[in-house]
Amino acid sequence: MTQTPAFDKPKVELHVHLDGAIKPETILYYGRRRGITLPANTAEGLQNVIGMDKPLSLPGFLAKFEYYMPATVAIMRLKYNEGPGFKVDTKGNIA
Repeated sequence: MTQTPAFDKPKVELHVHLDGAIKPETILYYGRRRGITLPANTAEGLQNVIGMDKPLSLPGFLAKFEYYMPATVAIMRLKYNEGPGFKVDTKGNIA
């Protein structure tokens, strides 16, 4: 009897950090609603500021959070109020 290897099974996200998985469009939306000035006015521009395509030093990594964390506070509140309704895509983005 042959068994299907475990790696052929469908995958699910077991652990997603919301502050790193929120789409730039969502950050812009909540930033605007809360009157928060962000370092860009478009999703592409914000992604260029907060995105990382290579490893950074710890201070460099943490510096990115100061740009958008105020806007994500409202989103974090949603986690507790509407958490079960969130849908997460395969890249960890909240849909």
